[in-house]
Amino acid sequence: MTLSEKASYVKGLVEGFDLDKDKKENKALLAIVDLLDDMAGSVLDLENQMDDAADQVEDMADDLEKVLKNMCKCHDGGNYDSDEDGSDDLFYEVKCPACNTTVCLPESKVMENDINCPNCGQEIEIEIEDSDDDNRHHSDSDGSEKTLGSDD
Repeated sequence: MTLSEKASYVKGLVEGFDLDKDKKENKALLAIVDLLDDMAGSVLDLENQMDDAADQVEDMADDLEKVLKNMCKCHDGGNYDSDEDGSDDLFYEVKCPACNTTVCLPESKVMENDINCPNCGQEIEIEIEDSDDDNRHHSDSDGSEKTLGSDD
C-alpha cells in the first residue's frame, strides 16, 4: 500500500466516525488527517520529480559517455585511453609499431613515456620533437589536430 493510499484509508476511517466537527479535539484530528493527506501528496510529487531527475541524469551520463568516446576519435578508429585524474589534457594520436593500432592518449601520459598498447600490450616509445613541423597530433577543443610520431 502506497503512502497516498494509507493516508486515504486513514481519512476514510476518520470520516466514517461521523465526528462532531464543532468539538476542539475532533477539529484537531480532522486537521491532522488533512495534513497527512497533503503530505502524502507532496511526497508523491517529490518522488515523481526525483524519478524525472534520475532519468535526466542517466540520459546526460549516456550523452557524456558518447562525447568522451568521440572527443579523441582517431583517424583509424583507434582506442581512447583516458587520463585517470580526468584532467583537461591535450590528446595525441600514437600508432603502435607492433599492431598498427592508433591510440589517443592525454598529454600527461605521453610525457611519462611509459605507454603500452591497449590492443597488444607492446611498449610504445615516443620521440617528442620541439619543432612546429613535427608529426604531432592532438585534438583541441576547437577541433584542430596535430600528429605525434612513435619510434618504429
